[in-house]
Amino acid sequence: MKHPKSTMILAIILLLALPSARILPKPTPPRKEHTMLFFKASREETTLYLFGSIGGVFKPDLVYPLPARIHQALASSQLYLYHRISEEDIAHLDQASISQQPWDKLLTPEALRQLTAIVQAMPLQEEQKAILLSYHPWLVMQLLYYNTLTQLGFHAQSEEEYLLNHALEKEIPSKTFQLLPAEIPYLLTTSQRYPNELYQWVFMKLRFLQGGINLAEALQHAWLKGDIDTVLDQLVISRSPDFAFMQEDELLLYEATNQIIWASVDQFLSSTEHDQPTLFLALPAEYLLDSGGFASYLEEMGFQLTQI
Repeated sequence: MKHPKSTMILAIILLLALPSARILPKPTPPRKEHTMLFFKASREETTLYLFGSIGGVFKPDLVYPLPARIHQALASSQLYLYHRISEEDIAHLDQASISQQPWDKLLTPEALRQLTAIVQAMPLQEEQKAILLSYHPWLVMQLLYYNTLTQLGFHAQSEEEYLLNHALEKEIPSKTFQLLPAEIPYLLTTSQRYPNELYQWVFMKLRFLQGGINLAEALQHAWLKGDIDTVLDQLVISRSPDFAFMQEDELLLYEATNQIIWASVDQFLSSTEHDQPTLFLALPAEYLLDSGGFASYLEEMGFQLTQI
């Protein structure tokens, strides 16, 4: 069944859920040089600058300006490489988000009652409710989580887009890579294998918000400080003891994303005429820093990594 194009907005939001939601609040702290998740990978004459994104900060040029060292690293690079969602990606994601089984086969009776009641109470037309009820239940929960944050005044602006604007100003070439070929199999597998567990993971995050625990703000503060462990604890499902069994699936996802990312890097290294090739790469923090992610992949290939 093909849904109206308006539902593509839902697909964009749902992509934030791979492997988890990455939403940030509107920040208000003073200006200063934040550590952030920024790294340098070196091997012989090759330098890769690695920027870990968590989904965006609100107006980074006004409130959280990127430190000068990050701007300088981008300005010294011959290519800016980043992840971007294409229109084709959105169409594929929308199709993959449709549940292959009815919700009563995926959720416990209590979870089914909870989620169905939430959807039915939403101020939507019946057709729109039917569309929501056709998606994987845990992805609908991700949408509800995002909407809750928005209602509380939180916003997100892509760091990748901000860096792209800076690259364009400096006339630095840019190129995108697509992670959806790796993410869709992960989404389909986990949503069918662990539907109720994934539902409970997002439901737990909503309960924290209702209890006054601002997870999004805590994530942002950890990111600004360059606190890798706290960032990953927020973003990666399997780092919660209750969901550690999902680590094997996440490792398979990371293996696939590593191949996609490295293919783009290797294409640049193979085609550049520079004696000291330098590339600036922005990608989701969990794909970069979690066990089995791109940082450890680079170390296996002989790169030396330092947080700068």
